Parts: sequence; structure tokens; C-alpha cells
Amino acid sequence: MAAEEMLVAAAAEPLEALVRLNLSGRTSGRTLVRLRERFGGLAPAFAASEQALLRVPGMGPKLVAAIRASTPGAAAREMERAAREGIQLIGLGHAGYPPQLAALDDPPLVLYVRGGLRADLPLVAVVGSRRATPYGRRMAQRLAAGLAEAQVGVVSGLARGIDACAHLAALQAGGYTVAVLGCGLDHVYPPEHRLLLEQLAHRGAVLSELPLGTPPRGYQFPRRNRVVAGLVGAVCVVEAAARSGSLITASWALELGREVLAVPARVGDPNAEGVLGLLRDGAGVACEPADILRAVGLPVRSPAVSPPGAPTGPLDEIERGVLAALGTEVRYPDELIESTAFAPTAVLAALTRLELKALVQALPGGAYQACTPLAPAPAG
Repeated sequence: MAAEEMLVAAAAEPLEALVRLNLSGRTSGRTLVRLRERFGGLAPAFAASEQALLRVPGMGPKLVAAIRASTPGAAAREMERAAREGIQLIGLGHAGYPPQLAALDDPPLVLYVRGGLRADLPLVAVVGSRRATPYGRRMAQRLAAGLAEAQVGVVSGLARGIDACAHLAALQAGGYTVAVLGCGLDHVYPPEHRLLLEQLAHRGAVLSELPLGTPPRGYQFPRRNRVVAGLVGAVCVVEAAARSGSLITASWALELGREVLAVPARVGDPNAEGVLGLLRDGAGVACEPADILRAVGLPVRSPAVSPPGAPTGPLDEIERGVLAALGTEVRYPDELIESTAFAPTAVLAALTRLELKALVQALPGGAYQACTPLAPAPAG
């Protein structure tokens, strides 16, 4: 079925019915189309027998059992909870659903959104390694900030490393950025990005196709990556190992006819294997924001972003204090708060700024460490 027909079919269903089907498990636009083709709508599909549902192509026993177990009450409770938590639910084919995402062969049935989805900005994904090097972080910062200054929204996956740096740089530049999660919006993953997630919800958007209460699981992230690729006009990969999840995003982008670019990296570096493979296969080269802007047909303006390795500006008193307290150790925010006597919110905000400046990096479990040996901090 063509995308237009799928949207017409979805628009004919009330949001509550789409939420109910979405609660059944790994369902999406394709499931909706098959049920409507067989039963004429979701209401008769929900009332159908097990045998009738099993005759629908692609419907296995687990999914059939989940659909038969779903109830209008569960959908109503999900919608009420989302409203209480300030989460907007946008159904496929309904107002506000991104048209570029609706064009996927198998689009999400429902989007859970905190913040606001903007239809007036072009979007580009900046993704890459969780174990980013200082060089990779600086390049992600440079590219994302340049895109933000060019009025291009930056999309990524809120993961550690490159993703977080891209979000942070876009926010620092006063731009718009979207995080796509591989879990429900009531989960924060990774947990150390709670403050960043709140900033994104306030100044950008955080979205997921997964129901509330869904914890992060490995098999959900490739599907998350298809949403990232579906939202954007181009995907730029900054550092990626040979089996990086970023390559899945790039693969989705190629399948969807989006532009794919990669940042050159040093031969022999494990984080270079994936991007060098993309470049060998014909991906565009991204050395500066202008490369990405040209790839998506946008005008190029003189960059106002410092090149990688350039000074990131003087540190303020709190940043200097946090960096000094961190030293060469791996430490948690609570330890830094205790040793500096700064307010907790001030320490967390300083850690966010220092991560953006590629001076500290967040580690699994919520700890932080310095990215490079400490040098005398510039005067504030």
C-alpha cells in the first residue's frame, strides 16, 4: 500500500484505537494496514477470533494474543497518564505527525512527544560512537553547532558520546534538537543524561514510538534508528566502529534515499573502521557544517564555530571548581557536589557545559572523568 493510502487508513482510526494497537507490542503502520484490509477497521479486528487474526499475513500467536488481550481501558489509561506527564500522543495520519516519517514503509503508529515537533525546520541527524574520542566530540560539536546556527534541527539518539555532544552543541548554539529514544519516555537512558533530557524537552523535543513503561532493550534500538533516519534529510556519522549502531542508522538512511555523510578519521583507530567503510562505499565527506548543508541543498553561510581543537572559551568559577575536584579520578556528581560545596543544580549544569567543551566525559553508571590531562584553567 502506498504511503498516501496508509495515511488515509490511519486517519480513519481514532487515536485511542491506534494507542490500543500500539500497546500490543511490536506493531506499526504495516500491522494497521493488514488488519484494515482483512476486517475493515480496528474495531472489528479487536473483536475478531484468534483463528481469524492468525489468518492475517505476518500475525503470529504472540501478537494475536496481545491484540486479543488489549482493552479500551488500557488505552484510555495510557492516554490519561501521558496527559498527566505532559506527553503529547500523535497518531499516524493525524495532525502533527511528521510527513517525512509517515513516508516510511512501516511507520510508527503513535509518537510519544515531550516538547514540540517543528515542521518549519529541515532536520539532519548527527550520530556516532558511544566511546567517542576528544577529536570526535569536537567534530560533533562543530557540526551540530554549525547546523543549529544555519537553522537546521539536529536529531540524534541521546546515547553517550557523539549523540549527547551533538544535542548539547545544538542547545549551546541556541538551536533546535530532537532526541529519539529506544525506550518509553518515562525512562531516562542512559541515566546520566537526565538533565540533558529535561533541557531537550524544554527547548527541543524528545520522542519515542514505545509505550510508557517500556524499558531500554537492545532489539529496540535498531527500530529507534529507523525513526532517526526517517525524520531527517541527511545522516552524518561522526566516529563509528565496524559494528556500530550508527551504521544501522546510515543503512536506513540509504534505503530511504536520504543523504549519508561521514567524518574522516585516522586509519587504524577502531572508531574509524565504520566511517572509513561508509566513505569507501560512497558516503559524502563531512569536514565542516557547509558540507552537510550543501548535501541537503541549503545555503551556506560563513561559519561562526571554532574549528576542532580551538579554545572553547574561558571557564567560569564553577566549571574550574568542578574540573579541579574531578582531577584525574572517576567521580560521581554527588561526590563533586560534596567536595565543591556548589549547589547540585550548578554542578550538574557545569558538567553539561564541560562535556560540551570536550573537557569531561560521562561514563556508564553516571560517573564522569576528564577527557585529557588537566592543564591550568584559563582565567574567568
